[in-house]
Amino acid sequence: MAFLVGVRDFGKVDHVPGLFHVATQFWHCNFFPVIPRDSWLCFARTDRRMRVPLRWKSVAFAYMRAFLVFWGVAVPIFGFVQYDKVQQGLAKEPFPLGVWVGFPAVCWLCFFLTYHWGRANPRRAVQLAFDFDVALDLVTEKYPDHNMVSLIEELKHERMERGR
Repeated sequence: MAFLVGVRDFGKVDHVPGLFHVATQFWHCNFFPVIPRDSWLCFARTDRRMRVPLRWKSVAFAYMRAFLVFWGVAVPIFGFVQYDKVQQGLAKEPFPLGVWVGFPAVCWLCFFLTYHWGRANPRRAVQLAFDFDVALDLVTEKYPDHNMVSLIEELKHERMERGR
């Protein structure tokens, strides 16, 4: 059996469409994240990246997505193998259909929903812009339905109180 080992980005979170996202670089084995190395703020449509402190949210999302993909693929395979054993008379009864079809469907649904759950809300987008010197006007364009001016002022005030 061949093993593909290397370094790759996983755990895309805090995504602001068209601007940036945070991802964590992992040592991987067969494209499943194993050991987190460091996190990066990755800018859209460029190869530009900035190292950021390790983001545990990104690490958690990487492992969660790997778990969901694994079970979304493995359970139907186990189900078909078990069904084949029943047909050959080697097993008494197959897995219930709800288990080997329903559970993977839920896994895949949750997998795709993690990309929605991983989007940055306006507050988080502005915090990242402040932390890594991203132009605030670009961030405010991405959230036209929110009162970004008051949010920016509120975050500036919070930072001044903390002494940043």
